[in-house]
Amino acid sequence: IAVIAHVGTSIHHGHYVAYARARPQPHDPEMWCKFDDEHVEISSLESCQGRGRRLETPYLLLYSKEEQVDDKADAVPPR
Repeated sequence: IAVIAHVGTSIHHGHYVAYARARPQPHDPEMWCKFDDEHVEISSLESCQGRGRRLETPYLLLYSKEEQVDDKADAVPPR
């Protein structure tokens, strides 16, 4: 749900930016936001995968575990 990327030509030059997936409601379309110091802008999945105009390399990936919903489990009340 988030990516930290390095922007620059080497490990000795550049800085880091963050991308976070924004999805206020479960059925809303996927949208990504880019956080670059004090600047926040709407971005895309392609940008956080290092496909942007600048040299951006994904460095750290953050995930969220999603619960699997079983319709049959809802029919039996918990003990």
